[in-house]
Amino acid sequence: MRREDPEDPACEPIASCPTSDDPGYVDGDGDVRADACDRCPDVATPIDVDSDRDGIGDACDLCPFDFDPSNADLNGDGDGDVCERCGEGVQLETPSRLRILNFDTRPGDDRLVLLATFAVEPGTMLEEVAKRVDVEVLDAREAVAFVARLGDGSPVGRNGWTQAPAALPWTLRFKAPQGAFPKIRAWLRFHPQDPTRVQLKVRAVRGGFAALAPELPLRVIIDHAGAGPCAKGVYRADGAPTCVIRAGGKARCR
Repeated sequence: MRREDPEDPACEPIASCPTSDDPGYVDGDGDVRADACDRCPDVATPIDVDSDRDGIGDACDLCPFDFDPSNADLNGDGDGDVCERCGEGVQLETPSRLRILNFDTRPGDDRLVLLATFAVEPGTMLEEVAKRVDVEVLDAREAVAFVARLGDGSPVGRNGWTQAPAALPWTLRFKAPQGAFPKIRAWLRFHPQDPTRVQLKVRAVRGGFAALAPELPLRVIIDHAGAGPCAKGVYRADGAPTCVIRAGGKARCR
């Protein structure tokens, strides 16, 4: 998710937005943005980004990269019908972990680190997976804590993914374009002991992530262009995998 940028069409403000001094001012989610011009009036978020420009903010859009003003979800699983490509998907495997820092402070302080291990069909090429990797982190209210698209469907070398230097223990690496928000770096490889499992590492900073105070459980969804279903992981307050949200805006899940 990106910080508001006046040069970015997805961040254009909605006209005639009332202020707290105007009669009839209502701000139901308390994010200091009037409901009349809040693309997510029920989800408090410091950033009112609408990446697909369908009138629904990314923080409450079930398909933030696919135009769908209806935001329909017939099976009620939290994945919008337009972008639901994998049904139940496969479970994230060990090792997989998630860490978010500073999610409850001002926009731009956020830090996210994700390591995800997931299965693909035998014979899948890593370059196919890397054509497009969508990463979402949702909380119990379906509020988006993080969302990013790594690659636009074009081949590796033209979509932000490139070969990683030989000195790194990764095969491919991704770097977000200059000035993009959040600032993202990612790495991809096959699991060292199993060529049917892929490992993805994502580091994101300066994002202004939408979930100001996310509620457990946190759900991670990774959809990719390679052969095989997308991967999903759920981190709860107890049991395994587990997640702990601490004071100071820290979430550690593993």
